Amino acid sequence: MISRKLLDGLLDGTLEDHPNYVGGKYEGYYILIDHNLRTDNHRLQISAHSPQDPGNAALLQFVEGLQAETEGISSVVRSAYSIAAGITVDMGWELIDLLNNLIDKIIDYLKQNNYTSGCASCGRDVAVASYNINGKYGLNSWICPDCAEKIRSSLEESKAENPAPKKQSKLLPGLAGALIGAVIAGIAYVIIYRLGFPAAFVGLFIAFLTFKFYDNIGGCLDRKGTVICSLLVVAAAFLSNYVAWTFRALDSFKGYGWTFFEVFSRLSNIIIQADAGMDYVRELVYLFLFLLAGTAVSVLLINTPAKGDGMYTITKNK
Repeated sequence: MISRKLLDGLLDGTLEDHPNYVGGKYEGYYILIDHNLRTDNHRLQISAHSPQDPGNAALLQFVEGLQAETEGISSVVRSAYSIAAGITVDMGWELIDLLNNLIDKIIDYLKQNNYTSGCASCGRDVAVASYNINGKYGLNSWICPDCAEKIRSSLEESKAENPAPKKQSKLLPGLAGALIGAVIAGIAYVIIYRLGFPAAFVGLFIAFLTFKFYDNIGGCLDRKGTVICSLLVVAAAFLSNYVAWTFRALDSFKGYGWTFFEVFSRLSNIIIQADAGMDYVRELVYLFLFLLAGTAVSVLLINTPAKGDGMYTITKNK
């Protein structure tokens, strides 16, 4: 996304801004600008072709000439029905000026040589829409519905022929990460409990931080990671509540010289003698309900790739 001011300065504000591209029709030609890609900072694509220029060879030569005289154009790539340029200029007015100058020169050339604009895949002058191919590290393009379906079928075939290898997490780093996440959330539970606020909801964060830290540091959340984290969040929740109750009991023994560890080691008997067993169990039940919900949500979110992030995908942009 770019700022409203920059967008208004780009081709007189004729293009629309989207999360990872800017696009629209300008002077009769479909234009799309990807930004923040892995290979180039930005990618300009103009859908155009001419029967007098098979394969857009002459168009490629013209744009390569512009590349030679324009600093910031890193690459030029043609297809039979489009031309694309990679641009390595940071977002700002320098980029807007470069794009305005470059696009106007290309459009003038296209008009003078009777190029037409349509689907970037087949060239037909039919209704087109912007599609994302292969997620945020792929590209966007103006494509007709028929070509989109053909590309989808082709991607599905490629996916079947080249399945992605299953990721395996690194056990020790992942375990260390999960412990860090569990400890952070556990400390938060004790603090909130000590402040006198309901703390059961922290079970959500105990689960999420444990699973997320395992995923981040271990490389991924695989089956063994899920099992380990599930066991760890149960232990972390039980221990956090036990520590919170230890502090609670310790407050009642002020003036008797008891230490934290003495109360900790005798807490079960103290709870029974104080007839507080039902309160203790009730708090554990509430905590574990939130813990269960947090575990389910964490596993779902971490194991589900963001929409359009995977390879072999084509999705219509909104």
